[in-house]
This record gives sequence, structure tokens and C-alpha cells, in this order.
Amino acid sequence: LHHTHSEDHKMRPLFLVLLLSFLQLLRCHGADLPGHMQPLGSHRPPESVPRLTHVPSAEEFHENWEKAGQPVVLEGLLKGTEVLRNWQQDDYLRAQFGEDKLHVEQGKKENSSGAVYFISMAEFLDRYLKEDIYMVSDMPEAMRKEWPLPKFLLCGGYTQHLMFVYLWFSSGGTRSILHSDSYENLHCLVSGRKEFLLIEPKYTETIGPELQEFGFYPIDVDSVNMTARPGLAEVPWHKATVNEGDCLYLPYNWIHQVEFGWPARQAVML
Repeated sequence: LHHTHSEDHKMRPLFLVLLLSFLQLLRCHGADLPGHMQPLGSHRPPESVPRLTHVPSAEEFHENWEKAGQPVVLEGLLKGTEVLRNWQQDDYLRAQFGEDKLHVEQGKKENSSGAVYFISMAEFLDRYLKEDIYMVSDMPEAMRKEWPLPKFLLCGGYTQHLMFVYLWFSSGGTRSILHSDSYENLHCLVSGRKEFLLIEPKYTETIGPELQEFGFYPIDVDSVNMTARPGLAEVPWHKATVNEGDCLYLPYNWIHQVEFGWPARQAVML
């Protein structure tokens, strides 16, 4: 027994050396992976998302985009609307919706454990240019009454299945987590610019395990550890730029990450 104990004692330094060498090998391997410890999407150039410069009919939207499960940017969909003119003005929002309570999150880089609270629109307008906060909230009823639904959603039963109307509002520089939604999305931008990183749902398993209950991936979007998720290096992604007055149709279960550029104000998701 004494002899065995002595041999074990002699083996410990060797074991530690081997362990350190193995960890160093992992670090070197990770460094060779494209995009390692770089922002999400750095591992390969993006593919484009189709863009429409006309308003599709309900039939065209259903056949070419919804039924096909294909994202598309609808350029200028809000052009000429009162919302595009009025909602860009803080004074208008304060006068019309100042008392409405809205959901605000602390920290423009989204995480699942950040502080959340409710404040009035008036208070948010006093603070959003000076503090690290952004609004992501159910749209108040008074604002919904002003929001124009696109014509292609007014027939075919779409309005009967409208589940949520969310409002995003910030001074810019917000970054979401990588996540997926189990419903269809129409993201519309009142002002500012949004950059969407989109990944087809079929690559869910390739990326790696996700927290299925919430649909988000625990990945640092500013510095991706490719060693922890080597499958991500082979995953193609699409880039969609959404400008003021544009809308992005995003089919359900598409994995996405969003950056709200500078300057920014409101975006609406149906």
C-alpha cells in the first residue's frame, strides 16, 4: 500500500503537466477556428436577404414569403404614414402617451438577468438619452390605434392571429442575445437602423444546446468562444439591414440576433 501511495504521489506532477498541455491544445485549436473570440458572424461572410421595393399583395406575401418560410425586407412599407412623421418627435409622444406605463430594461446589451421595471413614457423620454436603458414593452392601446397594419395583413385571417405588438425604443447601441421565437414576426422601424443576423432553424442542433424554455443561446455575441461551439464555424448566416420606414418579415423559429444602430429610436414587432 505504501508503494502504491508513493507511485501515485510521483504521478501527480505528470498528470498536472498533461492536463495543462491538453488545455493549451484546446486554446490553440480554438484560436484556429474562424471567428474565435470575435463578434458573432465573424466566422464567415453573410448571405443576403431578399428586399422588396413594392408592397406585396396578400397572395404574393403568402405564397412567396410566409409559405416558403423565407425572410424578406419590405423597403419603405411605412413611407408616408402619420406614425413615421409623428413618432419621431419626443414632444408628440409625451403629449399623446406620456402617462402610459411601459416595460424598461437596464443595460443595452441584453441578458436574461438584467433589471426590469415599469415607468411612464414621459419618464422614459426624460432618461433614455442619458442612461443605459431601453424599452421593450407591449404597445399601449392608445399607440395601437395609431399603428397602421400593412394592407397584405388585412385579409386572409391574419388579424385574427395577431398575438403581440411590441415596442422597442432606445437611443441606439442595443444588442440582443442570440435567440429564436416560436411565432411569425414583422419588425418595422420608425427611425434608426437595425442589423439582423439570421440563421435558418435547421442549424439549431449544429450550433449546440440551447435553453429551450426561453429559446435563447448562452453565447456572448461580442466574443464567441468557438471552442465551446465548434459547429458554429460551419453555419451560414444571413444579414438583413432594416432602415427607417422598412419592415422585416421573419418566419418563426429563425434564429436571430439584432443590433440597433446609432442613432435609434423606435421599432415595432407584430
